[in-house]
Amino acid sequence: MISVMQISILLRLVVSFVFLGHSSASLFKPSRRSDPCDLSWLGKWHVHDRAHPVHINGSFVETLGSCVASNAERNEYIFSLKTSSGECTRCAIFFPMHDNILRYKSTSCLAERDSSSLDVAYLCRNFFRGDTSMVTLFRADAKTEDCGLVTPANLTYQTAAGQCTSRVSSLTECSSKNRFRITYQGCPEVPHSETHGVEFRCIGSWSSFGQKFTAIKIVNQLGVPTSATYRCLIHERHGPNGRIGISADSSCQELTQLFSASTIITYKADVEVIPFCKFPHFLKRSWSSIVTEHNHTFEDDVWHETWGDKVYARSLCIQHEDYGHMQKFVLFVTRNCDRGYQCVKIIKRKHHIIDVIRGPLMNHESGSCDNIDHHLETLVIPERKEKCPWRGQMIINQCSEYSIRMGCLDEEHVEFNPHCQQKDPNAMSCVGHWSESGSTYLITKDLKNNKLGCSVYARTRDGSFRIQSFSHVGCQPIALSRTRPEYEFNATHHDHCGPNSAILAPHFSFSFVMLGFVCLFW
Repeated sequence: MISVMQISILLRLVVSFVFLGHSSASLFKPSRRSDPCDLSWLGKWHVHDRAHPVHINGSFVETLGSCVASNAERNEYIFSLKTSSGECTRCAIFFPMHDNILRYKSTSCLAERDSSSLDVAYLCRNFFRGDTSMVTLFRADAKTEDCGLVTPANLTYQTAAGQCTSRVSSLTECSSKNRFRITYQGCPEVPHSETHGVEFRCIGSWSSFGQKFTAIKIVNQLGVPTSATYRCLIHERHGPNGRIGISADSSCQELTQLFSASTIITYKADVEVIPFCKFPHFLKRSWSSIVTEHNHTFEDDVWHETWGDKVYARSLCIQHEDYGHMQKFVLFVTRNCDRGYQCVKIIKRKHHIIDVIRGPLMNHESGSCDNIDHHLETLVIPERKEKCPWRGQMIINQCSEYSIRMGCLDEEHVEFNPHCQQKDPNAMSCVGHWSESGSTYLITKDLKNNKLGCSVYARTRDGSFRIQSFSHVGCQPIALSRTRPEYEFNATHHDHCGPNSAILAPHFSFSFVMLGFVCLFW
């Protein structure tokens, strides 16, 4: 029978065999450890000078390798990475600054004699050099965060090329919250400087040694890897004024204090534009554009234009003139990151249909209404329906079936069959119609995809209809005259909704021009 002492000796021999019979590198394989590392910063991270994000999972960092030992309380980890020159073992210390920002510094690859021990405290205390640089990682799917910037603000800036003080630059917030633009003016005292804008969103803020830092992602920098679009800011604020230091690149290496920043801006809060009028009551509801499919919501003094969950534009009511069927406004508009005054006319076609005529964005309120037909658009309340302008069928004699059937299933329903042999016609509802200069304008909504479209019905000398169909254009004569219709044809109207065989007589007049096989009202 084996004694306890014999078992103890046997265990010592087994342990000695394991340590002597395997290289030190093999000891760092996670599969050999009963207590694997547990890294809590899972996900994809962007880091300077890497085209693709770094992956971090429970025990693996792509740039460092597999974790083989740790002191999680101190965020100290030993990693082992196989390289072309052999196994690289090193210590890395992590500094989680924010959910979206992670920093670490690591030793160089340790010699085998130094790394043979798994003493985390020893390895992480004795092998860091004084000039060890910090690596900054930015979470790839970081959401936008509040960063406490003062806007609007006027500013001057200083770079390595010189200081620009003879021109006033600006910091403004875009239509989407916590997205900003810095507009740098070109200065004669700064060689090769040009006026340009940098648009960015904030992804996280943190404090370190009494200083406030912010991470940003530049969103209008094209043609560069995503990892190159990140920057760090250091913010020194004194009430509404302050200074901001911006790192040279996404490494954020030099940003230990404000004066070491690549760019330093000094800002003063500017006067914010406030509304001075209110929108009429009939506008205060939700509208859809038949041009852009954007949603428009009018509040008391603010007009929001959105696309999905993104805010495309925000307009403040500055001046309002009521001409009855037409309302004239001067607005202060923030569209994406562009800002300015804009003259807008709103024509009420019906209680649920309006035409919007916009001028260009101007720097000043005066003169903004000199050029008013810059952009034409039609907005509708898409849930509304009304009786179609006619009842019956419109027939093209090349088709054995009807081409358009209107008000037959119900008085608000339209069916369109553009290809003659199509078994399932497109089903639409009449949203609204009106007559102008001898033509009838009809807005419809496709019942399958909710697309809005505009059609124009004009009587010809022989009594038939000339029909034109448009999509993504304002349902207005001026806008339509600038656009080629998607579908155009002549057809004869018959008042009844019965079979076509009774109405396809030889005397039927017909003229047909096909411009594109697309849905008439799409």
